Amino acid sequence: LGHPMVEELKQHLIAFQNGDEAAGADFCATAVRYAEFEWQHLRTEEDALIPIAERVLTDEDWTTIHAAFRANDNPLFGIKPKDEADALYQRILDLAPAPIGAGGERS
Repeated sequence: LGHPMVEELKQHLIAFQNGDEAAGADFCATAVRYAEFEWQHLRTEEDALIPIAERVLTDEDWTTIHAAFRANDNPLFGIKPKDEADALYQRILDLAPAPIGAGGERS
């Protein structure tokens, strides 16, 4: 579900950039849906998966997991989590219509 919503966000943003004012509202609605989806996903991880992992994984397992996450690209976007994700986030805020972003007022 997450990846199709990201694609939908991209399409709404492109349409908005090309002058489709209604796409701004569509972008906002999709952003809200995506945020709700992500929060639910995180809650499931925190409430169900993390407690299980804390019970069964060893310190060595956690060290391996932390190293893998630090070295891993974001599989959804194919980018480095910190550098390019921060730039993408700022670009979305710059281009997204208010109240989500600046509505293209910044560059």
